[in-house]
Amino acid sequence: MGLVRAVAYLPRLGLAIVLLLVAVLAIAVVMAVLKRALQRVPLKATVRTLALSGTRLALWLGALAGVLQVLGLDKVSLALAGSAAAAVFAVASGASQWTNDVISGIMLASDRELLLGARDNAAGEEGVVEEVGITKTRLLGEGGRLHVIPNRLVDGSVWTLQPEGSAHGTEGKAS
Repeated sequence: MGLVRAVAYLPRLGLAIVLLLVAVLAIAVVMAVLKRALQRVPLKATVRTLALSGTRLALWLGALAGVLQVLGLDKVSLALAGSAAAAVFAVASGASQWTNDVISGIMLASDRELLLGARDNAAGEEGVVEEVGITKTRLLGEGGRLHVIPNRLVDGSVWTLQPEGSAHGTEGKAS
């Protein structure tokens, strides 16, 4: 019975191998083009690597799903697609925090009270405001310790500012 099943896959196996070879070539071309395109854009190396890795993974999952379908393994292909969807959902929920950090960073950067060089106590950390970036705020604390705080935590907390030369700080909620 197993031999009869194996023989039934033989005609499909040739097509699956051809599809796999085409996928290898297509993925190589797409990755080379994407890599060149990303090198022209000013991105951090980690962001570039993440974009390349995510694209490579998606392309290989698509190729594998196609090969499995050609072989008649529709249920396995469907399970693979479902697993990929779950992984995308996990990444998307992490991306929502990043989006909150970006929106908070824009709001903090436009805030008149949060000044570079001001002494700040935010999200449980205290130090001098070194930078309000797009996703993180950096405070230089006692002894040169750098506190890197996600902007959503700074924006969502009560913070106290003590500008240099001032005996009194300004207390408020980031708006």
